[in-house]
Amino acid sequence: MKKTDLKPVCVYRNTEHEETTKQQLEQARLVMQRLLDLWYDLNIGSCSDLNELLMRPERAYKNAIDKLIEVPATTGRFPVKKSAHLSTLELPDPTQLYMTAKATRQQPFCASNELWQIVDNTVQLEETEASYLINSQSIYASQPDKIALAKDLNTFCELYNRLNKQLNGELIQGTPWTFNHFRGKFIIGQKTNGGLYEITPEIDYLRSVLQR
Repeated sequence: MKKTDLKPVCVYRNTEHEETTKQQLEQARLVMQRLLDLWYDLNIGSCSDLNELLMRPERAYKNAIDKLIEVPATTGRFPVKKSAHLSTLELPDPTQLYMTAKATRQQPFCASNELWQIVDNTVQLEETEASYLINSQSIYASQPDKIALAKDLNTFCELYNRLNKQLNGELIQGTPWTFNHFRGKFIIGQKTNGGLYEITPEIDYLRSVLQR
């Protein structure tokens, strides 16, 4: 009898993580766009390598200037040194570009080269790579018993949190020793400062039980 391939089903999503990651990626994109805009403000040519502009802006600037400047005479009886010739020119000041690149490198996701592409002078996300990050805490299962197990664990969290709310937080309190039995299996946290504690499945634990 031919074995039927079961289609994976998403059994857990961390929507808070998804929204936070989307916001961080958009913020990173805006910062990267600012860097690219500064480059074009210098009017020294196009940018084909966004990662080099971010990580090595000095080299990107030098290479662009080298392409634009032609030294009058580099050979002959009275050759002109390139450095001497450049010193006579009023070149665009790259200081702001360098400072912005340094600050941008410290921002989440900006230094991840695989995330970014330039389309018509606009920084855009590589959607496939971004999707991996956004959905990194989603968990899938294909076997019916594993799907049911994940559903039960999620239901347990929902029920426990609901009961804890109805009992004014008596089931999950802020002292660590009151929830030692949850450690390694569930994450205990607060959605708001001073709010009730809630439990959610611990991602690695949930993945491990679904692989048993």
